[in-house]
Amino acid sequence: MSDAVVLIVRVVSISAQLLGVLYAALIAWLIGSFMIDDSWAAVASDTDWWLEAGRRWAVGLGAAVVIGGVLLVLNRALVHWKLASPRANPLRSAIIGASVVAVASTAGAIYFVIVRPWF
Repeated sequence: MSDAVVLIVRVVSISAQLLGVLYAALIAWLIGSFMIDDSWAAVASDTDWWLEAGRRWAVGLGAAVVIGGVLLVLNRALVHWKLASPRANPLRSAIIGASVVAVASTAGAIYFVIVRPWF
């Protein structure tokens, strides 16, 4: 493959991965911090709010693990096919992507438990 094609594939791959991780982080934050309905909020105790925040946080962490796994497989394939830089570290990319999503999920859950948003 020519060097120009490889460069284009690298730029598109990096851009798509970055946008995908940022989108997943946004969704993880929204899932963690989104409002809850009045019927639940009216009867919920302090413990119920914490348990709901913990459940939302766990969903976000599950998404972070999935995102990390997808990034690891994708980047290993790109390195194997010589479409990524030889200095690329697929594990580092996967850990960073998963960490961004996990931090967004944690921030959303903390926001949820502090603000307690309901209609």
